[in-house]
Amino acid sequence: MLRASARGLAIGLAALLFGALVWHAVDALGGPFAIRKRFGAYGLAASVLVHWSVNLTPLGGVVPMAVANGAIWGFWPGALVSWSAWVASSFSQYLIARLVFSDVDASELERLPKRLLALPIAHPGFQIGARWLPWIGQSLVSVASAAACVPAGRFLAYAAVGQAGPALAMSALGSGLVRLW
Repeated sequence: MLRASARGLAIGLAALLFGALVWHAVDALGGPFAIRKRFGAYGLAASVLVHWSVNLTPLGGVVPMAVANGAIWGFWPGALVSWSAWVASSFSQYLIARLVFSDVDASELERLPKRLLALPIAHPGFQIGARWLPWIGQSLVSVASAAACVPAGRFLAYAAVGQAGPALAMSALGSGLVRLW
């Protein structure tokens, strides 16, 4: 268990460092609107990468990247950027958690509280609905799914469905805020 904790800490620190480097790169390029003006459609790919990297860090639930995507790119492109980044970051978190849990013995997981073990983690309702919990939903589902050995294909399908609603809502908010000003 100690080895898994150390590996998880190292991966978390690497994700924070990567996120900080990406944040600095966006700032060095003049910010999100300058990226749109400078790179055009290629900026969409850059936005996906920035959003993905931020969501791999603890800042993912705090920084309103989806609202910014709606404001910068408009409703449909902003929703597509946010959805793509959220699905990619969910799957990345799932794969990282699978790596961390790879050498954890199942008997160690049995020490968790009974209520936590009773959660229907593989159920579509949990896989989709729990993603909508503010700040922690995406990471909670990704890590819990990896610990419960939910098949990767099923996890990815639920992530795609579960992230669609929030991506549309946040993009609508961002594009609507731009219209107000």
